[in-house]
Amino acid sequence: DFPILYKSENVAECVKEITQGQGVSVAYDSVGENTLNSSLDSLKTFGTLVSFGNSSGTIKNFDPTILAKKGSLFLTRPSYCPQT
Repeated sequence: DFPILYKSENVAECVKEITQGQGVSVAYDSVGENTLNSSLDSLKTFGTLVSFGNSSGTIKNFDPTILAKKGSLFLTRPSYCPQT
């Protein structure tokens, strides 16, 4: 395990160091607005970001073209209601 303190460390840099520059296939982000970009920057090409929380605030003004620019990434926002 590699704990990363997002308030005091650069998450994307830590992830790249841990993964020897590759990034991760999937990132699960429960924080929201404050961590969206660092979560996206932690992904490898064709990676997926699962955004399921907004404790730091709702993500606003998201430009989906950034997913292509950062490596053909995927973003999903699951909800529990359709699952039950």
